[in-house]
Amino acid sequence: MADIVVQLDADTIGYEAETTWGTDVATTRLAFPWDISRATFRYDEHKESRKPVGSSIDPAAWKRKMRTVELDVEGLLLDDKPSNSPFSFFLGSAPNGGTGIVTNYPDATTRNIRSKTVECGYTWPSTDEYAQIKGLRGKRLEVRAVDYEVQVKASYIGKDFARTTTRAAAEPALPTTLPFDGYNDSTITLATPTMDATEISNLAVIIENTLAGEKKGKVGGTRSIGHSQIAGRKVYVEIEKDMVNDEWRDMLEASPDAAAADVNVTWTLSKNAAAEFVKFTLSNCQIISQASLEFTADETEMKENYRLEAKTYELDVLTP
Repeated sequence: MADIVVQLDADTIGYEAETTWGTDVATTRLAFPWDISRATFRYDEHKESRKPVGSSIDPAAWKRKMRTVELDVEGLLLDDKPSNSPFSFFLGSAPNGGTGIVTNYPDATTRNIRSKTVECGYTWPSTDEYAQIKGLRGKRLEVRAVDYEVQVKASYIGKDFARTTTRAAAEPALPTTLPFDGYNDSTITLATPTMDATEISNLAVIIENTLAGEKKGKVGGTRSIGHSQIAGRKVYVEIEKDMVNDEWRDMLEASPDAAAADVNVTWTLSKNAAAEFVKFTLSNCQIISQASLEFTADETEMKENYRLEAKTYELDVLTP
């Protein structure tokens, strides 16, 4: 019976910021500060069958269109490294060393979000195999507090990857901190107008980036992505709450240009005397999807669900 590679054979997944898009610096890998439960690496050469006029119903040959590389990572939030926050790659700069605040890109001087290399693979008695997935830019990030957990799901689009039998840089050590408690470690503030946050049972912050060129090659280059440019971003807040009054429906029905239609949301996660700390500040949020109100035969609270979009937003991973 042959040996089978199982999950325990996999090495710790490491990431590292790039100086040049698609070029692996290969100096010091950092472990994601998450309890990773799943990482999915997808690679496609996008082959198509050729059936020119005069051919039979079966393919005459095949062709390759382009190469795409994608990475999805999910797990539980432990922390967000102040030195090189994984969250910050979805927004802009590395966190400021003094304040922990991320500068959102693009801005007046920097026209693109940062990229990174992620290395993953496995050690096996007969064969080691690793992939350095290069030029990764953040496509979608979801941070959700539900059932006493803070769940993280991150999706990336990459430029290219290299397969090797040796690591390009040393394997990072696994994090030792404990996961955030979605309830006990959370503080939520809703302001302007002031709203009661105590009835919220499910909360999520979602960052969605539009990356121009994510599925295009470049003439004179390879079949890999020719460029990857941030072209747009939406930042959402999703809230599930007990229905206690009409204030949220009043906000939905208010004129969009009125102050009554806006709410400012601050979500702070803090534990270990703020040694592990993440804060999302989302301002001038408006409800942009249909509100839902659940009526059930169960002896449970009536629930409302809302999705809001933020006009401005800030990530702080250091300062309480």
